[in-house]
Amino acid sequence: MFAAHLIRRLAVPLAAMALTVGCATVSVYEPRLSSEAPPDLRQSVLRQASEAYCIETRRKGLAVGQGGLGSIAGLLTGADETGAVYSNLIIDSRAGPTATLERVRADAADVTRGLQYLDELARAVLVHSVPTGSDVTEFEKALIHARQAREALSDALATANLALKTDYSIEGELEALDRILTRARVTADELGSALEPVGAFAQALG
Repeated sequence: MFAAHLIRRLAVPLAAMALTVGCATVSVYEPRLSSEAPPDLRQSVLRQASEAYCIETRRKGLAVGQGGLGSIAGLLTGADETGAVYSNLIIDSRAGPTATLERVRADAADVTRGLQYLDELARAVLVHSVPTGSDVTEFEKALIHARQAREALSDALATANLALKTDYSIEGELEALDRILTRARVTADELGSALEPVGAFAQALG
């Protein structure tokens, strides 16, 4: 689960920011940022959480990463670089079609919750501080991974439909993920617009 991985990687900074503690699977996706937390700490957590999200989607075979600004442009235009990694894992699995469908649904739920968590962290940065170039870059990378994951999940659902001889609605199954993808794209635009001047200048030069 994304939640467990993020908890292990971010336990100290999340605790320092006084996130609500309860059921780990839920609380990790519902950050409660203290208004007294230093801005650089909030930004650091956003970067770390985005990196962890990218690592986990790649580990599951849901994404292959990105190769620079061309990938970001692809994200905005709906194109993607997703290979057949996840679909191949599904097809090669010895699990039956029903178990495959359940796995796809579980992975889709994880991807959705993880992206919602990142969006909430990014919104907190916008409210309480000024984002840095690293905040924007890492959040955009996470969006690229989420978009690739969406395409991989869609392909896997189509494969499951074929094997089950059913007609599950791919759009319906991925509706929640599509909603948070749309919202996160807006958040990414707002992060970019709010980028601190020095960071924006350095990013343009780099």
